Amino acid sequence: MKYLSILLIMVLFSLGSCKESENHLDVETMSSIIIDSKKAEALVQISYAESDEKENILKKFSEDILEKYNVTQEMYNLSLDYYIDNPKEMDELINYLKHKNTEANVD
Repeated sequence: MKYLSILLIMVLFSLGSCKESENHLDVETMSSIIIDSKKAEALVQISYAESDEKENILKKFSEDILEKYNVTQEMYNLSLDYYIDNPKEMDELINYLKHKNTEANVD
C-alpha cells in the first residue's frame, strides 16, 4: 500500500534537475521532490480550506517544489516515465525513499 501511495504521489505531482548525461532525474532529486510533495499534500489535507481551494493550494505547492529543485514539469514527467518503465530503477527509488523515511523516524 505504501508503494502505491508513493507511486500515486509521483503521478499527482508532476514536478522535474537532471544529470546532463541522462534524460531523467537522479534518485536523490526524485525522492526529494516526492518527499516534499507528500509533506505538502499532508498540510493541504489538514487545512480548513474548501475542496476547490485545496486543489489550488496543492497546485501552487507543486509548482514551488519544482522551482526549489530547478526542475521543469516536462523533466519530472520524463523522469516519472523513466522510473515506471525501468523496474530496477523504480526499486532503487523506492528503497531510497524507505531509507529516508527510516532516517526521519529515527531523528
